[in-house]
Amino acid sequence: MFNPTESTTYLFTPPRRRGLFLHLGVALLLIAGAGGSLYFAMDEKVGGYFPLLLVVAIVCLLPIPIVIYRGYALIRASYTLERDGLHIKWGLRTEDVPLNSIEWLRPVNELGQVLQIPPFSATGAILGKREVADLGTVEFLASEMDDALVAVTHDKVFVISPVDARGFLRTFQQVAELGSLNPIPQVSIVPAAFMRKVWMDGLFRILFLVGLGLTVLLFLLVSLAIPSVKEVSIGFTAQGIPMEPGNPVRLLLLPILAAFCFSMDVIGGMYFYSKESQQPISYLLLAAGILVPLLLIVSVGLLLF
Repeated sequence: MFNPTESTTYLFTPPRRRGLFLHLGVALLLIAGAGGSLYFAMDEKVGGYFPLLLVVAIVCLLPIPIVIYRGYALIRASYTLERDGLHIKWGLRTEDVPLNSIEWLRPVNELGQVLQIPPFSATGAILGKREVADLGTVEFLASEMDDALVAVTHDKVFVISPVDARGFLRTFQQVAELGSLNPIPQVSIVPAAFMRKVWMDGLFRILFLVGLGLTVLLFLLVSLAIPSVKEVSIGFTAQGIPMEPGNPVRLLLLPILAAFCFSMDVIGGMYFYSKESQQPISYLLLAAGILVPLLLIVSVGLLLF
């Protein structure tokens, strides 16, 4: 029996299974593509194919942080209804909407028009904004469009996708009938706001800039080392023996690997920074991100000097 009180909250989540499988599959394919390309690029036998393998590795590495973030955002996504408002959370995106500001809520398939999803959207991450006739700017915070809902407020329009859309509609109607005694304040937090908050942290900023600077310095040192070194051995065989020396252009693999490791440390650091009790872990991750390029700089420096 529905018997809400002022403090009762109702948590709804978006459909996750298909989106998580998709993002996990894409992430694994990208990692495999990048790892395979780097592995074959270390083989002297590839000859003139080295630049192509390097490009393939970079193309595979660049989207990985985005895919990982979208998967993380889907896991964290929720729509919470209470007597005084609706809380939408999607990764670093948060929207708190007073219940009395929601003018109407209905299924997408009852609008009488087909909503075009934002570009670069996929199952599990239908995110972004679109201009829609009669609705204006519509923000999508959904994982799937099947049974998605449109929530129209005084000044904003959202598309959401609770897994139990009918149950969400029914709960909304029932809490709306009770009326709101203490409407929650309108709050809108976008990822850019979180980025600004992180950047204002002096220690985080210093660690980030040092790691970034060392990664750039590593690239410059490698650029100097390539024309001044005849041959270089990168990597080891399965028996732990250094590979045969080869073309020094393979040193370009080092800044690429350092940049990828640094990017992963920054993403991990930002994840833990979002939880106040775990912020020290974010500093440790950034400090670890400094260590990789520093060690590689020492290695390249020994070749030059």
